[in-house]
Amino acid sequence: MKVVLNLTVLLGLLLTFYQCWLWTVANRSSHWQVVQGEIVSKTDLGGMKTVIVPDPMGGRSTSFESSNHRIQVVYKYEVDGLEFRSERQSFGQAGTSPSLYEPSEGSPATYRAGQAVDVYYDPNRPSEAVLHPGVGPMLFRRMGFGLVLLTTGLLGLALTRLLAAAD
Repeated sequence: MKVVLNLTVLLGLLLTFYQCWLWTVANRSSHWQVVQGEIVSKTDLGGMKTVIVPDPMGGRSTSFESSNHRIQVVYKYEVDGLEFRSERQSFGQAGTSPSLYEPSEGSPATYRAGQAVDVYYDPNRPSEAVLHPGVGPMLFRRMGFGLVLLTTGLLGLALTRLLAAAD
């Protein structure tokens, strides 16, 4: 049990620290330089699958469709005469795109090869770029999940120590 709790704490720490680092990069991207770029390709990587959940009591299993569509968008842009390519659309997104079914302006589903786009790039590292700068909502969800793991593991370890001390 202690091993599981220690791993939960470790995983929670790693996830939280990674998301904090990603948050700082995403936050800085709001102030990056903007250059005109072009969509090179758009690929629907799919992801629709059927998930079957068995009934623990031995009854009928439940099945449902799970959508995890990911649309890969490759774009190119030029900085100081050098051409760069990137796939990063935003920071903190899960790679799923409900907008595949309900396209809105600037969503991956609306991009097409040859389309002009604004590309935000890091002036100190022009190879780092993004189409939608700033902090995405998924980043906060992942950070929250990391904090939940961390808290659960720490509380579990504290409870284990209290119970051991009581014996």
